[in-house]
Amino acid sequence: MRRILYPGGSLDTGDDIAAAVLEYARQLARSETADTVLVPGRGVEGGTGSVEFLLGPASQLVSEPLAFSGPEIEDAEFVRTLHRRASRLAGGPGRPDPFTGSDLPDTPA
Repeated sequence: MRRILYPGGSLDTGDDIAAAVLEYARQLARSETADTVLVPGRGVEGGTGSVEFLLGPASQLVSEPLAFSGPEIEDAEFVRTLHRRASRLAGGPGRPDPFTGSDLPDTPA
């Protein structure tokens, strides 16, 4: 489990979800564009649901591991969707990422 911190709040979510959100935010920033996504997770009060994030060049997000995690929050379709969107922004599947030089996968690992 990870906590995504943003100005004014935080959201606890699964490891794969947090990684996908940060990667998508990075690709949006590189592309100088923005998007909104409903990120599944658990709020400070403990209730589950979604938080709408505006991601783009000015996004200020931090992801940190949680000491106490509880059950992992998972949403495979959400993660696949963000991986596809990030891949398209980076130039498509199999093309090298200009920042890391690594090939982007056709499908999420």
